[in-house]
Order: sequence, then structure tokens, then C-alpha cells
Amino acid sequence: MVGTINPANATDQDLLRSYLRLISPFVNSGFSLTLSTQGSGTIQSNPAGAIQPPGTSVQLTAVPAQDWRARAAR
Repeated sequence: MVGTINPANATDQDLLRSYLRLISPFVNSGFSLTLSTQGSGTIQSNPAGAIQPPGTSVQLTAVPAQDWRARAAR
């Protein structure tokens, strides 16, 4: 459905702009996943990839190098 909305004043215009940002299908095109480690080892993500679609659950697995151990950052 396509239509026209005519806000009554500047307050209504601001409210409408903030609402449209929340419902626009193009605003949330996904998220960027950046992984880093301290020490030696890697982090594996499943599904793999730096950009994930909205609503995706990502499983992260710490893989320490030999003689290292994984520990969650605080």
C-alpha cells in the first residue's frame, strides 16, 4: 500500500521520521561480525562470514593454539 502522510506540525514530522526509521525494510540490512583474539588461536563462527542477515543466530567457537587455553573476555 502506498499513500501520503501529511504531518500537522514539526513535532508530528519528527515523530513520523523516527517511526519510519524503525519500520523501514532497508534500515536493518544485517550486522557485521568482527572477531579478534588475544594470544594464539582462532574463533570460528557458524555460519561463517563477516556480514549476517537480520535475525541470524551465530555460534562462536574458541579454538586455542597448542599450549594455550580459551577464556571469555570480561
